Amino acid sequence: MVVKTAPLQDSSMMLPEPLRLAVSEGPDAEPVIHECPFSYAIIGRSKGCQIRLKGLDVDFRHAYLQVIHGQVLCSDLMSKGGIRWNKERKRADWLTTKNQVRVGNHYIRLLEMPKTTGSDPEQFPYDFSPLSRYRGQLGPTPRVKVEFLNSSGNHSVWKLNRMLTLVGRHPGCKFYFQGKHVSRVHCSLLLLPRGLWVTDLLGRNGTHVNDSPVERKRLKEGDTVQVGKYQMRVQFESVADELAQDEADVVRTIEMPGSVTVFQAECHEDTLIVTPRGDARRFHYADVHTGAQSVQRLLDSPQFLNLVVDYGMAEYFGSVIIGVIIKLARKAANHGGRVVICNTSPKMQETLEEMRLFRLWPHYASREEALRSFHP
Repeated sequence: MVVKTAPLQDSSMMLPEPLRLAVSEGPDAEPVIHECPFSYAIIGRSKGCQIRLKGLDVDFRHAYLQVIHGQVLCSDLMSKGGIRWNKERKRADWLTTKNQVRVGNHYIRLLEMPKTTGSDPEQFPYDFSPLSRYRGQLGPTPRVKVEFLNSSGNHSVWKLNRMLTLVGRHPGCKFYFQGKHVSRVHCSLLLLPRGLWVTDLLGRNGTHVNDSPVERKRLKEGDTVQVGKYQMRVQFESVADELAQDEADVVRTIEMPGSVTVFQAECHEDTLIVTPRGDARRFHYADVHTGAQSVQRLLDSPQFLNLVVDYGMAEYFGSVIIGVIIKLARKAANHGGRVVICNTSPKMQETLEEMRLFRLWPHYASREEALRSFHP
């Protein structure tokens, strides 16, 4: 059986030949062949998905396939069950004809690599992640800034420094918006040498460009993308503008629930930065417990691999805060990540040395040094 997906309203990302995937309910079941004529597909239970699967173990929007330079990236849409590569859960990886992924009880594999122009599989760096900061591995791309507009009149501008940027309500998204009208992963921004595209990932109430709903659209200078109540305006820079500015790494603060924030959470690429704002004696037990649970849930996100603990907000932390950090460190280690600490006072260093924790957690004098240890 062959299932074909109808073409999009915007044909600028059509493939010369359809993307063909074999989908089976179990490793030995007869596969169904899905043919997608364009360079992306959403996998899930929703009627709007290009590859629609049955089963309560499949989210309505579970995974996202995106062709990039002739390769197929399979990215989790912050689903409950995740994506399994053999027995390993990964946030994203490259799908080839030699491997397969499991979504719920369904097995998905490529029948052949997509046919695209201008790509050389032999030169493709498979350790490259389009969800991490782009460093020119696949050649130059347009220089783009995104201006965030809100009702208060305060504007902020971010440089688009990933080839693939996820936008949504989940803290794992690079562009993170709150609100019931924003889906966990609402849309994506794809930056390629020939331009910038926005793709609606079946977000709640859709994705709009210049007030018109879109499925996928190539963006031009000054276009405004709307997600829920939030608006983003696209700005293309000249080479001169780019050379005049530093390419600064962005550390993004994550808003934590509750009226009292015991732990400050920030993210930098695939690293979660946790800063206790004081010893547990300063806070109610319930606030400490709620804050610890919130940070643990963040670490469960496929977005985060490594953990930095910044002790710089207080001279000393007692056993309660240290116990929380130990649990977080174990969770990060169980996911295959690394843990480092920074900005400890002399008194705190003595305590951690007595507990022999310095043997487990490398220590750095500053946060910048700690982050560089993950991305030198």
